[in-house]
Amino acid sequence: MRSGYIQSLRANLHREILESPPRRRLAVAVERAAKYLLAACFYYFGLTGLLLGKLLRRGESALILGYHGVTESSQDIIPSGHSLDNLAALFSFLGRHLRAIPLESIASSVSLGEAPPAGFAVTFDDGLVNNLTLALPLLQSLGIPATFFVPSALVGATKDLWVTTLTEMIRAWPGDRFPAVPGLWQEQPLGSTREQRR
Repeated sequence: MRSGYIQSLRANLHREILESPPRRRLAVAVERAAKYLLAACFYYFGLTGLLLGKLLRRGESALILGYHGVTESSQDIIPSGHSLDNLAALFSFLGRHLRAIPLESIASSVSLGEAPPAGFAVTFDDGLVNNLTLALPLLQSLGIPATFFVPSALVGATKDLWVTTLTEMIRAWPGDRFPAVPGLWQEQPLGSTREQRR
């Protein structure tokens, strides 16, 4: 599980560097690597969960984790979802330090002008099939409630979200250039992961 976590961190760092302006890439790499190292030290010394719980209780806050897709494979430069192994590790970790609460508990407290319960809620957007096939069994096995937001226009439809369709087209495109569509975009290079991400 740790190797998957390290691969995920490496992919996140790579993505953040590629998305930063060329002149700032070295600074971004150093800054993010330092943050990851500090976070790893807090985690391995057992301080992260304690500090997070204390911070939420003192600030009268709750943590809401929002997700879209879930995948069984490791992360790549164009992710198709969060790694199931990483989610399992995160939810198990949070469950040791915080109470898993339904989103409704947070919403009702806030709507009454009260502080939400110190804990965490999990949400999934877009109604992707992998939410049902991968995320739900994981959540059920850990006893974590979740809220699933499903776009009503997609219920029973054979179409997918445009962003998902585009991502899958780029991932599966057979050549190293995406052809131009007059009036929409110019020919796009896809030879490197940086070009695919852009």
